[in-house]
Amino acid sequence: FCPIAAYKIGQQVLCVQGHPEFTPEVVAGILELRKDAIGEEKVAQGYKTLSQQHHGKNVAQIFADFFHQAKVNNP
Repeated sequence: FCPIAAYKIGQQVLCVQGHPEFTPEVVAGILELRKDAIGEEKVAQGYKTLSQQHHGKNVAQIFADFFHQAKVNNP
């Protein structure tokens, strides 16, 4: 529910708010484990988002490209 999940400043700064490594299965497990602390309403909202497309592979490629460029520019 974050309007700005990530940003990049040139070739020196790459920031990510979320956890792109969390697959829908991992998130479902976390929701179940933390149900008492989170509350039924938030857990239900979380489950609804699990049907959305997961972009973890795209994010991983962005990270790889960023670090590759940093290495090329700063050997």
